[in-house]
Amino acid sequence: MIDLKNYSILLLSAGIGKRLGKIGLNKPKCLLDVKNKKLIEHLIEILQKRNVKEISIVLGYKSQMIINTVKSFKKIKFNFIKIKDYKKNGHAKSWHSFKKIWIKKKLPILLFHTDIFFDPIYLDNIVESPKHNIIGIH
Repeated sequence: MIDLKNYSILLLSAGIGKRLGKIGLNKPKCLLDVKNKKLIEHLIEILQKRNVKEISIVLGYKSQMIINTVKSFKKIKFNFIKIKDYKKNGHAKSWHSFKKIWIKKKLPILLFHTDIFFDPIYLDNIVESPKHNIIGIH
């Protein structure tokens, strides 16, 4: 299994989820249940198994619900970055808000949208690839 201890991890979780209709009014997409767990919990478990000890999460819509969910992961340090006006700002604002943390560490970045569900082999293949600046899609 790959080791991600030398990576900066950024999770994007600020979106509203307008395309979900009524479901999105109650909770962020990353808190939808898949196989009896929240999407964000699946992702954090994948990262934790790969030796991640610190994760930055960009938050906006219903941020406290997300914070309450990830608090159960006691062995990971979370940096919560709250975005004001998340309805107006997109991904670029989220990435920019992470810049100060990244500059301190100067580690390669792994960026994830927290509203996806994927097989961990995709992450392993990306990290083990000899190519740089890879975008993984499924």
